[in-house]
Amino acid sequence: MTTETALSDDSSVAPGATTRSYRYADYYRARGGGALQISCNGLAPRIEYGADGQPLPWRPPAVKLHPSEVVRVLQPYVSVRFRDQVRAVVPLAVYLALFPIAGVLFLALYVAGSVSPAEIVEAARQAATVAGADTGAWYERSPGVEIIAGIRAILPLVIFLFLVLTLILRERLANQAEIFLGIGLTILGMCIFNLGLTYGLSLLGSSAGNLVPTAFMDVPAVAAAPLYDFQIGLTLALAFAWFLGFGATVAEPALSALGFTAETLTNGVFKKKTLIMAVSAGVAFGIALGIAKLVFDLPLMWLLLGGYSVAALLR
Repeated sequence: MTTETALSDDSSVAPGATTRSYRYADYYRARGGGALQISCNGLAPRIEYGADGQPLPWRPPAVKLHPSEVVRVLQPYVSVRFRDQVRAVVPLAVYLALFPIAGVLFLALYVAGSVSPAEIVEAARQAATVAGADTGAWYERSPGVEIIAGIRAILPLVIFLFLVLTLILRERLANQAEIFLGIGLTILGMCIFNLGLTYGLSLLGSSAGNLVPTAFMDVPAVAAAPLYDFQIGLTLALAFAWFLGFGATVAEPALSALGFTAETLTNGVFKKKTLIMAVSAGVAFGIALGIAKLVFDLPLMWLLLGGYSVAALLR
């Protein structure tokens, strides 16, 4: 042992006498103590043999604890974990639940103090008229909007990376022709992708989404509504929302990249498919729960508290 303790050669020391500091090992040897030896046979259980000469399996005796002893053993760990969970979850819950609500309320107060309701209604009517007439500059209506959005999504990042490479890192761009060709194809592909979303997938989703409520409720614009009984129609609507959220999340490229990174960093312990399936299922159940909240007018606070409680337990 390297710990020093103040010990004297005599156990009875007169008041005011001088004492010296000894290492415990030196003190033990000075007192005539030898090396302390412990046999492993004294630590291991004695082996018993059966009639056939084979060693019998040894089963350690069960440890019996009173419930009060269990509480005393687990109490420090549980209390620390509970405090950690509170410190980790409560700020996030406040940020996600309180700040958006406060932002909307402050915006409403600002608008109410600066613009009258009649002006808001008139502005909305004019916007609807302009949207219906499809007038304005070419970059304010389709397909110009989609093209500009595709360029803005990629070109600023390309310029930023190019400036960092040339001005900060002072490196020349290798294979410039190939890189610029790839960037051009990327911008072109993003523009075509936005056009496909606007004229294809978005229209299809809007048409299907607008008709889903007719499965379980009366819609004046649809003569045959409701198409099914309330229970069957609501089940179909919730299933539609679930599969829509699940499929859209599985197809998210950013989530696939995140799953690949997680699998690489954990040496394959945390699989990419596991992350994608978990996130997709969470989004799907969230969308289905949101539909149920709108239909049954469920209290939002209880939904948030339940979700955060489950997140705290899983963490």
